[in-house]
Amino acid sequence: MSLSKNKREEIRVYICERLAREGSDGLVESVSQTFDLTGSSVYRLIREMIADGILLRDGRRLTFQEDTHSWTFQRSDVWFEQDNIFYSSCILPLIRDLPENVRQIWDYGFTEIMNNAIDHSRTERLDVTYKRNFHSTSIAIRDYGDGIFRHIQSACGFPTLEDALAELYKGKLTTDETRHSGEGIFFTSRGMDLFVAAANGLEFSHNKFDEMKIQALTGQLMDVDSAGTLVYMSLSNTSKKSMKEIFDRYTNENFEFTKTSIPIANIYGFPVSRSQANRLLNRIEDFEEVVLDFTGIEAVGQGFADQIFRIYKRDHPDIKIVTVGTNETVDNMIRHVTKNSFVN
Repeated sequence: MSLSKNKREEIRVYICERLAREGSDGLVESVSQTFDLTGSSVYRLIREMIADGILLRDGRRLTFQEDTHSWTFQRSDVWFEQDNIFYSSCILPLIRDLPENVRQIWDYGFTEIMNNAIDHSRTERLDVTYKRNFHSTSIAIRDYGDGIFRHIQSACGFPTLEDALAELYKGKLTTDETRHSGEGIFFTSRGMDLFVAAANGLEFSHNKFDEMKIQALTGQLMDVDSAGTLVYMSLSNTSKKSMKEIFDRYTNENFEFTKTSIPIANIYGFPVSRSQANRLLNRIEDFEEVVLDFTGIEAVGQGFADQIFRIYKRDHPDIKIVTVGTNETVDNMIRHVTKNSFVN
């Protein structure tokens, strides 16, 4: 079958996206069904992509050909306190050809995370690994400090490491207000397709439902029980996202960070109690609008719902609380506790 140049490119992109998302199992069948192609036509396209240096056959599995670079630096190095020098000399030349919106996300995300590692970890060493293939680019930054969650717990006085992890989802959390606003991880994690911070046996990520993939990935790069923090970031080379769009989603007309979104399933598998609600609501008064994302939550306890949607809302009428991702069971519980109250 003869394919136009545009159709061939469309199929190549689909193959890469499917491979990145689900691996090579069932890939040929998926491409055949999606584009109404014979298996032999799909195999021919795959062979062309191997010849073009896009794909690599590893036994019976297909993987991406990757351009890989890695660096290790000590705090004694001249550039260590100047993350922009490393970025402009090492990272930028490797991504200069990417679309401007993609490059801007990397500009922001890399420098924010590198700066956090330099300022907060007290590490004497940093490892940076860069990988790029036809589909996406990834960067891992590893320090050897106390670990981000232990550092936050100690500096902010949270009872547990899990409390420290939960606070990261809200944003505006910093252990050094003179040098940081607490926005870097919040906005970077929403700009990337995959963002993972692994430390102290815990993992922070918005990709909750890729948990097995995340654990496998961090296991390859770092023993999560060891000292230090690993931050892994990945972004499609053709992403349509932009930092302006992300900032606009959470800031007001004066560019103030006034809105946050909390993925509850990433914090509590089954939120039932008032104490869980109170921990979730900690520092919420720093925002004007809070989006509670219940995606992946099958049910909530009466105490949890009552504390948020009746008591907290009654005591903080100026804070707008919005829910998304609720199912019928969760909606019914919220209606039950607010039957004599008003909730946005």
